[in-house]
Amino acid sequence: MAAAYGDALFAGSYYYGATGFCASFLHTAPAGIADEMIGRVRLCHGKSLRMVGERAKAIEIMEGIDPSLLDRFDQESLLVSLSLAHSGHDDGKATEVAEKLLRATKSVPYKIQACSIIIQAKPATPERRSKLIALEREARKKKCWVVANNLALALAKQSDDLEQANRYLGAVVDTGTETEDIYNVVRATVELPERSIRGGKIFHNDDHARIISAYQYLLMRIIPHLFDNCHGLLWNSFIHRGENLNLLALFRHSSFIWQVRGVAPKEDQYISMFLEILENEDAGILDSQDGGYFWARLPGHATSVGTARLPVAG
Repeated sequence: MAAAYGDALFAGSYYYGATGFCASFLHTAPAGIADEMIGRVRLCHGKSLRMVGERAKAIEIMEGIDPSLLDRFDQESLLVSLSLAHSGHDDGKATEVAEKLLRATKSVPYKIQACSIIIQAKPATPERRSKLIALEREARKKKCWVVANNLALALAKQSDDLEQANRYLGAVVDTGTETEDIYNVVRATVELPERSIRGGKIFHNDDHARIISAYQYLLMRIIPHLFDNCHGLLWNSFIHRGENLNLLALFRHSSFIWQVRGVAPKEDQYISMFLEILENEDAGILDSQDGGYFWARLPGHATSVGTARLPVAG
């Protein structure tokens, strides 16, 4: 049951929850639990850690798993996750693991993913890019959506051409209507306006609506790097639109997540930013549920603005 629950969390993109559950289970598992069960939970733990950005810890855990304790499906899942964890950091190791996967698997998506890792480990050249473009088209033609979207995101990241990058990111966003690859759709949704802003373009209403949807998804799943980037985009969009009440609501939701994660400096950063906004805003804006929450989180920051401008507590 423990392995099935962890797998369900992972399948639903609840990676942060899966890391906590697996770590707790492995720490408290009673004696007599089958080695196969422990192996499956450790695999889920390692895969989940990679997804929340704890790459080194994920590699350590996955490399410590005895593959003989896993069935064929999980052995291949271990290989693909381990090669992805090494990709971009230790390309030699990534290639070694991907080649092992390529020899072992009969899965078309895994074969294409392994090929993409091997190609991306090579020096950046026009030939490498051409191979990745062809592989992305092959994956999309064969409806290997997750691999196709991974490749499109990689191609967008490697492109200096804003319009070209946006086409790849747009292709990923468009798959949201026909696949269950919501995680990659959210990645592309966050990356699209980030690239547009870096390119000097404005934040459109369509971008704003998509970012709100992405934030709602990430609020439930707590994928740290994506959540923080999405919060920042939405914060700047609300500032641009002059929606200060929505800034307070956004702060309340994000503040809770940052407390869960134990990243107080992130909360402090946005408290200071909103205090600057208050210098040109009626302090009565804090006379609301969201304003009351902001006020409750304020101790230690009140000196940043004239205290006469702040409402009296209670």
